[in-house]
Amino acid sequence: MKKLCIVALGFPVRSETFVLHHVMGMAKRGWRVSVISRGCGQGIASEELEAIDRAGIQRIYTGRFRGSIGKKSLQILGQIVRQPGIIPALLSKGRKTSSAEVFYAFRYLKAIREVAPDCVHIHFGSTAKMLYSGGFSQRCFITWHGFDANLLPAVQGEDMYHSLFKQRCTHTVGSTFMQERLAQLGCDSDHTYKIPMGVDLEQCPSGQGEHPRD
Repeated sequence: MKKLCIVALGFPVRSETFVLHHVMGMAKRGWRVSVISRGCGQGIASEELEAIDRAGIQRIYTGRFRGSIGKKSLQILGQIVRQPGIIPALLSKGRKTSSAEVFYAFRYLKAIREVAPDCVHIHFGSTAKMLYSGGFSQRCFITWHGFDANLLPAVQGEDMYHSLFKQRCTHTVGSTFMQERLAQLGCDSDHTYKIPMGVDLEQCPSGQGEHPRD
């Protein structure tokens, strides 16, 4: 059974059902799926997590930096001791990521190495950018969703993904607009594929026992 590692900032998250559908769909297709994230979103019931676990999906939580400044400092110090490679990454010239992103990237990369997946699929270009800032080098798939290509570049600069687009990645988007937007940001159009996200009609009953035909 092939191993698939899906990377997200949070899992499951109420507003990101597309990630959950992706995860569950790949598990149904026979993949051994591991999801790496910082933690689950707010308001997720235990029953929802149990359903994910019953599907054979491995949830790996890297954790978040929490607590007072003192507690966060101890967490950061402890990670530096365990992963000294963080120091040169933090001191790298021209770094386009925050210090927090570098620390989280190293946590994610440790989890990915332990899973040793055949394939890695990352949700959100900003998450992929974070991973590569920590030294991730494996070829992967990246799915873009909107704010990562529109809102963030308006704040951090249109060149924020230039180093990411130099990596060996396959990018997927849900619309022609997003495909054109990635090209504007510097992504090679040959590496971008439009895959519209479908809607499961079983989740949208018409009220008449049948689905509407138009």
